[in-house]
Amino acid sequence: MTTALSLTGKYAVSHLAFINMTAETVTVKMTVDDVVIWNDTFTSGNAVELFGSRTVSGAGPDEVMMCEKSLLLEVQTATDTDIRLNYVARPIL
Repeated sequence: MTTALSLTGKYAVSHLAFINMTAETVTVKMTVDDVVIWNDTFTSGNAVELFGSRTVSGAGPDEVMMCEKSLLLEVQTATDTDIRLNYVARPIL
């Protein structure tokens, strides 16, 4: 697994989307506050919108993931070397 995003502290994260992907089998794992909340393998398309993100399509509401102490997002593919991650991370004071 390759780390795509690692945050330490309190954050509200939204608009999570992997873009520029090759259609192939991909594994995505998300750990929030030391608890694995998502670990799934599936066939991707050009984009993978996470948690209802509308980053790619630009329409509709977006879901927000909040963490109290940490968030770790990891990805694994067979051949992709240029995956991009779109996201917004807002610190919570």
